[in-house]
Amino acid sequence: NIYRSLPDSNYLYLTKLYNDIGSVYLFKKEYSKALEYYEMALTIQEKSNPLNYSDLVITYGNLAEIYKHLRDYSQSLRFYQKELDIYKKSTPVNYLKLATSYENIAEIHYHMKEYSEALQLFRKVLKIREDHLLRNNTKIVISHKNLGKVLDKLGYYLEAIEHYQYARYILAKSAPVNFSELTMICYKMAEIYKKIGNKLKTLEIYQETLINLDRSSHRKKAISATIHDNIGQVYESIGEYGKAIMSYRQAIQIEQLLSAQNDFQLQLYKKHLAQARRKIK
Repeated sequence: NIYRSLPDSNYLYLTKLYNDIGSVYLFKKEYSKALEYYEMALTIQEKSNPLNYSDLVITYGNLAEIYKHLRDYSQSLRFYQKELDIYKKSTPVNYLKLATSYENIAEIHYHMKEYSEALQLFRKVLKIREDHLLRNNTKIVISHKNLGKVLDKLGYYLEAIEHYQYARYILAKSAPVNFSELTMICYKMAEIYKKIGNKLKTLEIYQETLINLDRSSHRKKAISATIHDNIGQVYESIGEYGKAIMSYRQAIQIEQLLSAQNDFQLQLYKKHLAQARRKIK
């Protein structure tokens, strides 16, 4: 209220305050309230003469993020595009901000299942980052992961694996190693190998996933149970019933120890165990 009573020259501070309040509501996941404050900031900024593009680009980004959380992807895309237009016209061009803007737009296309558009932009992001960052930068890892996931959706499995391998290599060489991230990358690689029917490679990467999971500071036991069950299914498919049974038992044991036990998953693991036992008789 104090800021609202000040002369027009102080509207800059008012818009910053609106954006800050909106960000608090965003953090609290009160998206409608956050949207309300971001829109108030935008109304003031768009009426200012001349336009302050450095502030306007922040508000555009905030609005795009809110609409993404609200799953209004067309509106989110509209504001990310406005943000991108400003970055393109800025002098000198901040290529890393430009890359992030392209990445945000690509993510929206991905959510909208427009995978070809997302792929084109994710490739552009990787190219910019490789031109301006060291090859072991975490942003480059993110770019390879993004390309991996969209190529997987498009059915380009070998190329998807290639990008996940790049991400895995960079993470494995970093210090300290982010084993949680490495675990998820290996898991996704194993899932793709399973899709293309490379069973031995699937087993190898699932085992690597478990090793990384054991080293992770945030061990996710639920996914550990899932991995053991998946390993069991692969062993069963190649006639290694004894190893399959052992893996299913491990999955059941892990699931039973979880504080938030998933009864559906537990029954599924027990069903798989029973099926494998019948085959060994």
